[in-house]
Amino acid sequence: AAFLVEVDLFRDVPSDALAALAARVEEAAHAAGEVLLDADTAEARLLVVLDGTVRVQRDGQTVCDLRRGEAVGLLAVLGVPHQDIVIAVG
Repeated sequence: AAFLVEVDLFRDVPSDALAALAARVEEAAHAAGEVLLDADTAEARLLVVLDGTVRVQRDGQTVCDLRRGEAVGLLAVLGVPHQDIVIAVG
């Protein structure tokens, strides 16, 4: 829960709600080049970068690079199909 308060998306969430959310999250390590999300990702996932960098691409072009405390996948969690490709960079 301490890390989640660093994430803009969760900054104003009450601490008890953050603790409940923290109990449900999974921490995972990914190798550079690994695709984390794309249009074929079956389940909706919200990814928050704890360490390293992930790259968001659309139509083969880099949209942005995300670093510690930044999140991607919120629209998919809200029911909008994921269109971008999210790749672990390092």
